[in-house]
Amino acid sequence: MKKCKSHLFKLTERFIIIKISLLVLCFIACCSQTVLAKPSIQSNPKSKPRALSYSLFSTLVPIAVGITLLCPGKEIGATNNVAGLTLGSFGLLCGPGIGHLYAENTDRFVSGMFIRGAAGVVAIYSLSKIEIVTWGNDNHGNPLAVLGFFLGAAAFVGSTLDDIRTTGIAVDRYNEQHGFTQIRLQPCYFANNQAIGLSLGVRF
Repeated sequence: MKKCKSHLFKLTERFIIIKISLLVLCFIACCSQTVLAKPSIQSNPKSKPRALSYSLFSTLVPIAVGITLLCPGKEIGATNNVAGLTLGSFGLLCGPGIGHLYAENTDRFVSGMFIRGAAGVVAIYSLSKIEIVTWGNDNHGNPLAVLGFFLGAAAFVGSTLDDIRTTGIAVDRYNEQHGFTQIRLQPCYFANNQAIGLSLGVRF
């Protein structure tokens, strides 16, 4: 039992350290991009499906690879486990906001990343406290730890889904700010002529 408790402490500590390190590195990268990036002479319109696919791909693939690398039966300090935690943390923290980064909405990317990082730390820390009470001699439980875990998990999941959901809004805002029109071609039925045709709509 003590071995399991020690294993959980080490895993929690390393996971929090990796989260904080990724937050700092991503923040530095975003600041560097903002300061050093030169405005392009000619910009192209952004695509909603591409922004959504970037967020989904950057979230799901690192998480899947990270879970695969976290092989059971190995020590916490093993290379595969560290790489798995790093990739998984990247997918959870940064992945959902990659679509916003593609749409040059850096503020939303950074804010979402920090919200998920803080919520994840709260959830993991609260979970470790719940496990300590469960394995100890105290059977009264820890309601504050349970509440902290559910609040942290809810904030984490909500931020993840919201960042993925709003990638299209970020793309629309970028295209509008850069003067790109939205052209839509769709089939329709003309009742007056009793014929099927195409409707072309242009939005400025």
